[in-house]
Amino acid sequence: LLLFTNDGELANKLMHPSSNIDREYLVRVHGEVLDESLKHLREGVLLEDGVAKFTDIQESKNKEHVSGTNRWFYCTVMEGRNREVRRLWESQDFKVNRLKRVRYGNIFIPSYVRPGQWLELNDKELSDLYKTAGLTPPRRKRFVPKVAEQRKRTERKLKSAGRKHSKPNKR
Repeated sequence: LLLFTNDGELANKLMHPSSNIDREYLVRVHGEVLDESLKHLREGVLLEDGVAKFTDIQESKNKEHVSGTNRWFYCTVMEGRNREVRRLWESQDFKVNRLKRVRYGNIFIPSYVRPGQWLELNDKELSDLYKTAGLTPPRRKRFVPKVAEQRKRTERKLKSAGRKHSKPNKR
């Protein structure tokens, strides 16, 4: 999940650690993860640039996320330090072999959006994002049905492309 904006004040508020906006990642780690390791990750680990921790860690219950010696976890951090998620797992001797941000504050990436695809936030999502950052949302023009209909068409295209992409080839 990447957010693009042309509002510098919003970008600064979203990225600054003092805003305490949570970021959630779907992480695949190699190896057997014990409760003790999870406890250390929740309580805090000393990294080169200070103490860091996950505010939440949940093992994925999705059956698609079961693969041999790899385990999938949803991990939440409140800061955005460089490679923080990877470094936290590595501090417990685990190798991260897949990492995907799935949530930034109140914005979730829909599962049907594939790499290279994008969606624009609607007015409500944008307003909520401004409020999450502690800013007053900009005044928006009146609701324009044409724009809303275009977004719906884009979402339908992305969803149908995702279904085509995810079904096995039956030859």
